[in-house]
Amino acid sequence: MKIKDFEDSFYWWLEELPVDEIDDVEAQQIISDYREGTYDVSTASTMLETFCSEAIKQWIDLNKEYGRMFK
Repeated sequence: MKIKDFEDSFYWWLEELPVDEIDDVEAQQIISDYREGTYDVSTASTMLETFCSEAIKQWIDLNKEYGRMFK
């Protein structure tokens, strides 16, 4: 998986990652609600950016580190 920037991560968090692999409890709730149809993609993305940006940035940094380790 190649994450280019912060906005790319929203797709992965909303659509691909298993909720239980995300450490941030608030992000888990937003993603679960999105997948259940409570929020549309625009609303869920905005909520992730507003409430979970630090967790997402840490996840991006971790993925970049893994990318360097496994080249």
